[in-house]
Amino acid sequence: MTDATLILAFPFVPLFAAGIALAVRGLFHRDSSRPVIAASHALQTAIGLALIFRFYGTTGEVRFAVSALPFAIEFGFSHERTHFLAAYLIPLLFSIGRLQQLSAWPLRLLFLLYLGGCSGLLVTGDIFNFFVFYELMIMAAYVLVAARRQFFASVKYMLFGASSSLFLLGGIILFYATGADLGFPFAEEFYAAAPAHRAWILIFFAVAFLIKSAFFPASTWVATCHAATAPLVSAFLGSFTVFTGVFGLQQRVLRSAASLGLHSIFEWLAGLSLLTMLIPAIAVFFERDFKRCIAGSTVVTIGFVGLLLSRGWSEAAFLYVAIHALYKTLLFHVAGDLRIEGLNVRGRRAALAAVAVGVWMGSGLFPAMIWYLKYPVMEESPGMRAVALASSLLVVGGFLKFRYARDPEAPRSARPWVGLAALLLAAVFFPRYRPAAPWKAILDLSALAATIWAAERLRRRAGGWLSAGGFRLFPNLNAELLAPLLLLASGIVFVLARL
Repeated sequence: MTDATLILAFPFVPLFAAGIALAVRGLFHRDSSRPVIAASHALQTAIGLALIFRFYGTTGEVRFAVSALPFAIEFGFSHERTHFLAAYLIPLLFSIGRLQQLSAWPLRLLFLLYLGGCSGLLVTGDIFNFFVFYELMIMAAYVLVAARRQFFASVKYMLFGASSSLFLLGGIILFYATGADLGFPFAEEFYAAAPAHRAWILIFFAVAFLIKSAFFPASTWVATCHAATAPLVSAFLGSFTVFTGVFGLQQRVLRSAASLGLHSIFEWLAGLSLLTMLIPAIAVFFERDFKRCIAGSTVVTIGFVGLLLSRGWSEAAFLYVAIHALYKTLLFHVAGDLRIEGLNVRGRRAALAAVAVGVWMGSGLFPAMIWYLKYPVMEESPGMRAVALASSLLVVGGFLKFRYARDPEAPRSARPWVGLAALLLAAVFFPRYRPAAPWKAILDLSALAATIWAAERLRRRAGGWLSAGGFRLFPNLNAELLAPLLLLASGIVFVLARL
């Protein structure tokens, strides 16, 4: 198969599967969704692996339009997209055998539509179709989040999704007004526009993608929404969906900002990233719901990824996304095999071991793979090192306030062993190991030891912390929805004020 055939076929596999399931249901009154999803998973995995093997380590980008007409739909793929593709395939493979969590036929059909939207984002070559595929993905996600009757979480997801889409459409309109086509590489018409016009375009796109990827202060929706649904869906939301905003930010904002010399955008991203590392880590530290801790720790990772991007280390940032997908998918699926009652977490030995490894990986403390990706940024200044270390320890402390115990009656599953084996395999082939100064390792391990020593004190004090729901930055949803406006205001200050 040619590159163009693989790229074009990839997003239509789950969409075609949804059409088959719908046709069988309508014509024969039979539910074929489970075997159809299994076949879709197998075919998409094969195509996805073929794309990774074909493009990983290559330079340049394959791009093509589906017709010769003006403003035709474009598709494309490149090396940097392989990391996001891996972040999609990992929860896809983990979901095999867990489809019983989607108990109703309509949910399984929506799941296929959701996968179609996710897949389209990976291969789209223009911003408008990015918007179309994103809306398909997120609208299906709204219903999947509400499937367990968590309607507040679904509504919250809708409102933040709508605010980000508003800014994205505004950016598309401003960009279209320059006379340029909508392909990801910025056209000459964009560069010929007035500096203020270009700045507004980048601000609107940046705010849209910062909301989608949950940068502070628009980060409070993640724990609520990602923890509300089944582990199968939570794994996709936390491993891939939220990081599509990072993909859009790099493709549509940072590339052009670098070519225009708009360094203020990178300063803006660096400041937001440090806040996104620290403030949500505090929230995880005080959070009393185990699954919300898993979801909240994703935001801290987004802060690290944003900081890497702000320093131009895109390869390390995207590799971070792929590795994060592995341990975060494992954590969400293992959470479904645990018995959680308040601050007491019980499970089988393998499940508890998987949680321990997942938390260690999520913290990024030495010698986790993540540590080797983020430490070059930490070396830039003592302040960055302090924020990075503090956020890591707060995340670890958030999980250590729970009391873990072995429970032979907890659900039995081979998934923890599969996840641990996958992490071990990833460590073997991890490309960025390098000698570390002893003092760096000693600093991390000493801080980790001190946090573990204080775990019992954390558990004793947890009963008096704030409210039964844990730490809350905003008192109500109306206050939270001011976050997109705060992001816009900060963008105006950093970008327009420095032209």
